[in-house]
Amino acid sequence: MCIRDSYREVNVAAQHDHPKSLSSYYRKLIGIRNITPALQMGTFRLVSTDVPDHVLAYVRETKSQRVLVVGNFSDRDQLVRIPIGEVHSAEGVQGLFGSEAILEAQNGELTVSLPAKILEAFLLGEARKQ
Repeated sequence: MCIRDSYREVNVAAQHDHPKSLSSYYRKLIGIRNITPALQMGTFRLVSTDVPDHVLAYVRETKSQRVLVVGNFSDRDQLVRIPIGEVHSAEGVQGLFGSEAILEAQNGELTVSLPAKILEAFLLGEARKQ
């Protein structure tokens, strides 16, 4: 096995306490998943957006919780519109990953402002009653 010369600086131990490291990012994601039932066992439903070539949006939902996940896979910031009917509610919105993404409800749709190459999940209000 080939070992690179940079192994002393580029390794898990070196990344462990660095808040911007890939290791820290994945620990944060796993922690959020562990306390969010919809991300663990919720149903999965793709959601339509007005930027289908660069943005993926989906909802994970349990009987008591709904999470909207939106990812921008382009090199540019995106303003994404999602019909509110697709996610049923915009009340009680809370971002889970702490990114700079912003979610607003206006004129019958959700508007998500997403920086380039970012993924954000929004904890929406209670899941709809079935």
